[in-house]
Amino acid sequence: MNYLMIYPDVLLLEKKADGSMKGEFSFDVEQYGLRVKKMSCPAELAYVTHEDVNFPRLIIHQNEDLDGIGNLGHILNVYLFRQLNVEPKFELNQGRQEWQYYFHEVYFDLIKMLIKTKAKSD
Repeated sequence: MNYLMIYPDVLLLEKKADGSMKGEFSFDVEQYGLRVKKMSCPAELAYVTHEDVNFPRLIIHQNEDLDGIGNLGHILNVYLFRQLNVEPKFELNQGRQEWQYYFHEVYFDLIKMLIKTKAKSD
C-alpha cells in the first residue's frame, strides 16, 4: 500500500504589480490508499540565475495541513521544468497576466520520490 501520494490538479499563477508571480497550487492527497481531501497551498514562481541563464523555480508555501510533505516543491520542479521542459508564459488569455498549468495523468509518490503515470481508464 502506498503511504503518501499527491494527485496534482492545477497550478495558477498571476503576475502581480510588483513583478512577483504568485498564486495557488491545488491537488488531492492520498494516504494509506484513501483519498483524504482536496487541498491547495500558496505557490510562487521565482527565477534562479546560473551562469547567466535564468531557470524557473516553483516555491510551495506550506502550512500546518501540509506538514510532512516537504518534498512537494522539489518534485514539482523536477516534473515541470526538467522532465517536461515547461516554460511559464504569462502573456495568455487576451493580455491577462496569468499562467495556468493543468496536470493530466500524473501523480507523485512523495515517500519514494517518484513521478508516476495514472493508468488509463477504459
